[in-house]
Amino acid sequence: MLYTGTFIEAGRTNAIVVNTGVYTELGRLSTELQELGTTEIPIRSKVNKLAKWLGIAVLSFLAVSIVYKAIMHSMGRITEISLIVDVVESIKTSMAIMPISIPLLTTIILLTGVLAMAKDRVIIRNLSAVETLGRCSVLCTDKTGTITTNQMTIQKIWDTKYFYGVSGIGFSGKGAIYPLGAEPIELPDDYLIPDNIKPFAEDSEIEFLLIGGLLNNNAHLIVEEVFEPHHQVSWKTTGDPTDGAFLALFNKSGIIEKEVRKEYGYVNEFNFDSTLKRMSKTYQVEKGFTLFCKGATENVLPLCTDIGSPIEKRPITEKDRKIIMDYVSSFASQGYRVISLAVRSMEKDTLLHQDRDEAENLMIYNGFVCMLDPPRYGVKTAVDQCYNAGVSPIMITGDSPLTAKAIAKDVGIIRGDELAVEGNRIGKQSDDEFFNTRIFARVSPQHKQIIVEKYQGRKKIIAMCGDGVNDALALTNADVGICMGIEGTDTAKQASDVVISDDSFNSTVLGIREGRGLFDRIRVMIFFYITLNIAEAILYFSSSFIPGFSIVNDFQRVYIFSTAHVIPPLVFIFDNIAAEIMEYPPRNDEEIFNKKYVLALVILALALALSAGLIYILSFNGIIPVSDFNKTGAVPIFLGETDAVSSSPINWAHAKARTMFVTVLVIAESLVVLSLRRLNKSVFRSLKEDWKWLVFIFVIIVPILHLLLVYIKPLGVLANNLLGFRVEFVPLGILDWLILLFAIAIPLASLEIYKMIIRRKSTYY
Repeated sequence: MLYTGTFIEAGRTNAIVVNTGVYTELGRLSTELQELGTTEIPIRSKVNKLAKWLGIAVLSFLAVSIVYKAIMHSMGRITEISLIVDVVESIKTSMAIMPISIPLLTTIILLTGVLAMAKDRVIIRNLSAVETLGRCSVLCTDKTGTITTNQMTIQKIWDTKYFYGVSGIGFSGKGAIYPLGAEPIELPDDYLIPDNIKPFAEDSEIEFLLIGGLLNNNAHLIVEEVFEPHHQVSWKTTGDPTDGAFLALFNKSGIIEKEVRKEYGYVNEFNFDSTLKRMSKTYQVEKGFTLFCKGATENVLPLCTDIGSPIEKRPITEKDRKIIMDYVSSFASQGYRVISLAVRSMEKDTLLHQDRDEAENLMIYNGFVCMLDPPRYGVKTAVDQCYNAGVSPIMITGDSPLTAKAIAKDVGIIRGDELAVEGNRIGKQSDDEFFNTRIFARVSPQHKQIIVEKYQGRKKIIAMCGDGVNDALALTNADVGICMGIEGTDTAKQASDVVISDDSFNSTVLGIREGRGLFDRIRVMIFFYITLNIAEAILYFSSSFIPGFSIVNDFQRVYIFSTAHVIPPLVFIFDNIAAEIMEYPPRNDEEIFNKKYVLALVILALALALSAGLIYILSFNGIIPVSDFNKTGAVPIFLGETDAVSSSPINWAHAKARTMFVTVLVIAESLVVLSLRRLNKSVFRSLKEDWKWLVFIFVIIVPILHLLLVYIKPLGVLANNLLGFRVEFVPLGILDWLILLFAIAIPLASLEIYKMIIRRKSTYY
């Protein structure tokens, strides 16, 4: 059966159309994708849920305030005009304490994450995926091209006498061939390959093997200029990857290709046959003809009567055959693909025009090579980061379990008794077996959907990688669908939330790291606004129960909002990600605030309200007296004077109380950002380990601006006369500042002490 949207690679056929449109496989897939629709953005639903409770709290405060004022009016305590003024004041207060900046700043933080991810080759198609990717606890990834380079690389050689190692990965000629000895040995990871190696002599067995790999070949290597993490060019092959691996191997040998091609003149070829699993080419040389053959060992070895090379050979024995097959089986069990090579020298061309079976016979077994699609640079480190972060990396591949397991062990996906199973066994596994499986081999797209559903049934956030048309449903159903940008089909890209432009597992893990950082920044930003608004709500609503009294004037309230509520939170947008972000456990469907967050919020809000309120009361009642220095600045407009407004201060003590009150709020609210940006470490440690000049600038701007308005009289006059902005601050003396610094330290110290207690319990925010 042929399917719409697929391509025929070879052959000729006549076909009859049996279905069109939505009745094709591609049409059925399109219909199912439309029925799935879109899901609610997790972060938006959680912010909306939080906003709903905050709105209910504000409306409750407002209702209590209005009812109280109505009762006071009915008792004759306040006039009807005062009642209207107080009700309007309560409504303005309610509007002022609503954190209306949260949606805007949340979106900006997400956008900064999108831009940062784009630099790391992670393209975000769905804004919600930025934050959801940071929550994931299961990462299902492809093997070929994602964990591996998708470039077959020969790593070991046996020339019937000695073993050789080969350094370098991919189709690049960078690397060397170095001797290992007569037995296959495993080298330590820190083994240093010596420079300027010449591991073989002219006309040795390995030289014939290398030349055979070069000449019995239909591939070409080309260089493409592309962006890669560690180099600016990428080597590609225009033919079979196996042939490309042999060309790369020859380029590492130091043999001059032009001289070889001058010596060997092409005569004919027996193409690769998938049944025979071998290919051969014949070349004319000075003393006759040479046939080079390569293929699967079980198909090449039976055709050999000798072992060695045309220069030095001996009859092959059954013992030789057993040793060769034992070697091949051993390397195959390690995940290597083993290709054997043979050579036949002929003095005359008597066999050239006969059939293939006679030509590929009486050959000399020349040895074998072990090739592997090697892991990408840095994948092992990325896998370690996943495990440290509590994210389970799962390899999903169409390859055999044996090959997949070898790669998985190499990069660290399998570390103990984790299982590797074929896709058709998924339905037969128990839950314990399924959730202990780290490799799903021989997998179809339908198996991917089952994997997604099983993990989502355990309330896990799952990220699924895919690139084929049939992967679209799994990509759509997963919490985050990730498509490979190079190998991915257009249908898979449309169904995905994230596109990895370089197809690398490393980039996917970078996306998780960035997503975690974004969630932390969004959370502390919301924490900041709600804490500030609750603290100010306590103060404003408490004062609203005093008829005709305004704790601050309208301009001072706007001043607090437009400075401390606007500039310091920019830290959460432009701050860097904590270095230890990938050491914390995954959050899955965790709410924005857990119990520890709520308690920290209550402690900080109460401490801030207490310190600011206490300073206000002490100053208003004269316990903190008004000094002569306090009267040297701009003289406020007091109630009862000409052009006085209802929110003007009553006297100097009231004006000073407001100044002290606003000073505590704007400075404490600015400095608390330094503590909030890293809730899992002390403010001193965060400044030392995660220092950033931009953070310091955003934090210090508001206190400096406030000091200028307090002490530079012309600025206050200018704000009043030109802008109509009655800040009415009085200058503060040394004693005032000693008291203020103590009051400012109360909320900051309260939060730091609570953070220290949480850290000692070894729990995570």
